Amino acid sequence: MSDDEGKKDSKEPSLGQELGDAEAIGQVALEGGADPITDVRAAGAVVREAPSLLKKGLQVCLVYALMGAAFVMIFVITINNGGLKPDEANASTVGLAGTVTELQVNGKTIKLPSTKGKVGGEERVTALNAKGQHITFEKYCDAQEKIWYITMRWPYVEWAWNGTARSSDSTSSLFARQKILVYNPTTKKSVVVAICEAGPAPWTGSTWAAQHGNKSAPFAPYWTSYSRFDPPEADGRVAGLPPEPMSAIGAHTNDILEYGFLPTEKQNTPVGTVN
Repeated sequence: MSDDEGKKDSKEPSLGQELGDAEAIGQVALEGGADPITDVRAAGAVVREAPSLLKKGLQVCLVYALMGAAFVMIFVITINNGGLKPDEANASTVGLAGTVTELQVNGKTIKLPSTKGKVGGEERVTALNAKGQHITFEKYCDAQEKIWYITMRWPYVEWAWNGTARSSDSTSSLFARQKILVYNPTTKKSVVVAICEAGPAPWTGSTWAAQHGNKSAPFAPYWTSYSRFDPPEADGRVAGLPPEPMSAIGAHTNDILEYGFLPTEKQNTPVGTVN
């Protein structure tokens, strides 16, 4: 085997070994027990090895730098994902960020019946009153909320396919005036509305009704009894809005919108458009 081959096969000394050798040479020099010529040669060897030491030092620094960067990334991701309150995780899209699907009101839980679905156009309260009709929570809502309101099939009752309801529970009045954020994913616009009405009938806007003359009869095979929540097969309208909020978000009848309760601490937000 040649000298060159021997050099290729020999292992490079570790960083610790090289530092140890340098320390030993320095100690001998301090004690004055070494030959000056030998000391100079040894010192020269250490100098020749300096690039190797520097390389290993830079490698160590790079490793620590990468570890630090990884830590910062993990920290930022944790803040972004974990900074929301637990109930805000219910938001289905970016447009509904900060909303919730349940609210605690007077010690009881009220639930949003739908977070996404078709919308229908409703009349202004003044127009309904002129016909002798009144909305469900009219006595609770103020004048502005009667313009910017929403109707959904609130689950304090059980709903039939034709829109009749039964079995009202003790949470009925707790829905009144609660604020809902409505988001139109097509226009990227949002509006805050108040709960002042209940409905629409499940058959409205549904594929089944369209195939049967757009009437409430016959009942759809997936909705033959009363239910507090829509079955998975339901594809009718889940909400209704009067002209002002519909126009504000650029919505039309049967457009698919998204819905979420404003959290308790934001329930005092005034109704109207959202910048």
